[in-house]
Amino acid sequence: MDGGDTNKIKNYWEELKKLDVECGYLHDIFGFDTYDDYDIIHIFHLGHDFSYKFYLEAVRTGKPIVISPIYFPNQLNPIQYRAEMAEYASAILYLSEGEQEEVYKIFAEHNELDKTAYIVPNGINPVFGEEGFEYIHPNRPEEDYVLCVGRLDQRKNQVALARACMELDVPLLLVGEPADDITVRGCQAIADEWDGLWWEGPAEHTRLASAYRGAKVLACPSTLEMWPNVVAEGGLAGCNLVVSEGSMTFTDFDGVYTCDQTIDSIKRAVRKAYSDDKVSLKKQFEGFTWENTAKQLKEIYQEVLS
Repeated sequence: MDGGDTNKIKNYWEELKKLDVECGYLHDIFGFDTYDDYDIIHIFHLGHDFSYKFYLEAVRTGKPIVISPIYFPNQLNPIQYRAEMAEYASAILYLSEGEQEEVYKIFAEHNELDKTAYIVPNGINPVFGEEGFEYIHPNRPEEDYVLCVGRLDQRKNQVALARACMELDVPLLLVGEPADDITVRGCQAIADEWDGLWWEGPAEHTRLASAYRGAKVLACPSTLEMWPNVVAEGGLAGCNLVVSEGSMTFTDFDGVYTCDQTIDSIKRAVRKAYSDDKVSLKKQFEGFTWENTAKQLKEIYQEVLS
């Protein structure tokens, strides 16, 4: 259940090595004595304070940079730092057109960024599309529940989802680590009142694949999502999908139900997704592989160096 930059870096690393691309990884600029062995500095998180330090190292050593913005609005780097980095970058790898639009909003003028823009979606672990998984939980429904995967915090909006499912009397499984006391207490209060809500901690891939397989609906009513891997995983596994209008992608996919972050809107979307037959979205997600992403990334690196 890795997310964001951790998930991307891990999978980039594994797949690029298969393509004979030598990679190094640093979380601090002082990890290498020299950058001479590397041709490009790939920076993750446009808005984190450490990313600006790597930008300064790139300028100092004359290295080109590629940026994966992983956009989030309340970042530590001031806008002028982000603009400075983006203007220097040889390539900016957006997860979707939606993320590209959001990043453009932080600049007064962004026309010069068009020449550096590439859309490079995340990949999906193919295990979630494999057959043979079955969800079994003692004293719980074995299929046809609503599933929400992700750490329990206010941005993920699980309390509103749990309230909506309780009012619909549709069982809900939450999978993820606790990250926010307010969300945990809110979900626990609903669980004390209603026996249709249960929660598991972080799950490894095969266990998570089983959870997807037993679910009828994967719901992600977050207040902000960039490229939610869990939505793509649920789609590949065969779930009907509910995503928030605040998501930067997947809202335009065929067969996806959308909602805002209010309980009434979530109820309408979940009711519709849960009452409809399962509609296979697998074909829309099969092309999202880390292998394809790495091949695209290698081509971009080569283009930058040429």
